[in-house]
Amino acid sequence: MYFEKTNMSGFTWLPITDQSNQFLLLYDFCNVLQKLIFFTGLLLNGYFFYRVSKASCIHVNFRIVLFCAAISFQIMTTTHFILHIILENIRYLENRLLINLVNLFICHLHMVAIFSSALCMNMIAVEQQLATFFVENYEKRSGVIGVILMSIVFFQSVPTGVIYQYVVMGDDFKLDSTYNSCILTDLYPQVGLHGFSVALITCTGSALWLLILRSVNKKRTRNRLNLESLSARFQQTMNSDSNASIAPSMIGYTVMALLGLIVEGARIYFINDFGSILDRAFIKLTFIILDSYAICHALCFLLCNSATRQQVVRDIARIFGGGKEKNYGQVRSREEDYQLATDTYFSQLKNAWDVKWDVKK
Repeated sequence: MYFEKTNMSGFTWLPITDQSNQFLLLYDFCNVLQKLIFFTGLLLNGYFFYRVSKASCIHVNFRIVLFCAAISFQIMTTTHFILHIILENIRYLENRLLINLVNLFICHLHMVAIFSSALCMNMIAVEQQLATFFVENYEKRSGVIGVILMSIVFFQSVPTGVIYQYVVMGDDFKLDSTYNSCILTDLYPQVGLHGFSVALITCTGSALWLLILRSVNKKRTRNRLNLESLSARFQQTMNSDSNASIAPSMIGYTVMALLGLIVEGARIYFINDFGSILDRAFIKLTFIILDSYAICHALCFLLCNSATRQQVVRDIARIFGGGKEKNYGQVRSREEDYQLATDTYFSQLKNAWDVKWDVKK
């Protein structure tokens, strides 16, 4: 892998002051849009963590891998956001040692998050495969599987991210004198190109894998009465629901990787001036795509999963003042007709067990 080394000693990552540049309007638009999408994703991820943690019917292993994937994406975009704020607000500080140590630590977190986010998406497919394979007793299994999967992600992504940072950066970043970003995708568009290429290949495979699992589990769910225990029937239903809720997110990840690949390829083809306004606009565009996927990941799961979707609808109703009246109406209707509620209950019980009996009237 070859990366063209850039002479960074004469360049500083300062706020843009050239107001006559023809690409300034494009950069300003991308800058504002990226901040807007970043904070929207930050708030939505907080809500995502809250809602998924409250959905007790979602297996703990599935929740673990979902949370780790969302955390990895949030760390990846947040570290980039924070580092650029630091670079633009302490540009006149001549003693660079301490601040560059902080910047380097942030960059290491950023690189680790890049690797872990891709691995977590693949581990989601692995967890769904295990849930399908062990359907008979998976509901009773603890969160050990999720912990093991995330341990694999941790012990792969941490050393890989740190070593990759040092190998690619080389001598371009000096603790005592550098004023520049040390995030590799800022400096070398080839890093982004290679990263999105790997993500596209691996996650396309995972997305296809999940689509196959979804088809298998839909068929098994229709025949779930053949399973021996209620626990297995419940888990089979949840497997089908989980596949349906995470497959759109996985497809979205593949689309994100393809868009990122196009942007980084265009950046390599069109940009010759490191740190120029147009170059920074392309960098902002890359992170607009990443931040947008973080929103897509949370929304796809919240709206496609039956357990969280109901809660999201109720939360929206509460915000607009419609939830309280609706709940009262439901209570009143049930109190008015106990017989209807009883008939509905036993009808659902009969359908679940596929039992035929005669009701004496």
